[in-house]
Amino acid sequence: MQYVVCSIRSSTQGEQGIPNTEYFIHNTFVTKPRISTDRVLLGILGRCPDSSAVLREWNVLLRSAGIDGSMDRYPCSEQTIPERLSEMVHFDRRGYIVASSLQSAMLHAMDNLDPSTVSSQKVDTILNDGGVLTGYFVEGDHSLRRQIWRLL
Repeated sequence: MQYVVCSIRSSTQGEQGIPNTEYFIHNTFVTKPRISTDRVLLGILGRCPDSSAVLREWNVLLRSAGIDGSMDRYPCSEQTIPERLSEMVHFDRRGYIVASSLQSAMLHAMDNLDPSTVSSQKVDTILNDGGVLTGYFVEGDHSLRRQIWRLL
């Protein structure tokens, strides 16, 4: 599916103030239409050595359960954590798996922390519940993540 978007920029130029208008044409390609408003969007935040296997596992799980959803990879560093969490809320992504290199820094970026984070001082799983981000530490347990993300 392709959309054509036109942007207009006007400015005044010259002594008489004659308007100068420029038109910009942009092609925007939509590759994956949103099938339902209940689509479950998940992600891996940062670099994980086994991210391909984790993506494959979660996407198979979602398909086999008949859930309209997907898990994708999102590059992230400590400096871009606020930007990525803002995207999570804006695009209504339900959950993130956090790479080990970001788990300690993520602790301070959460709205709420589950008691599981107290002893480890890390967040490896995030739930977006209506714009409120809650951090959990499940030590990579995918069955716990399914419960947290309400995918039972």
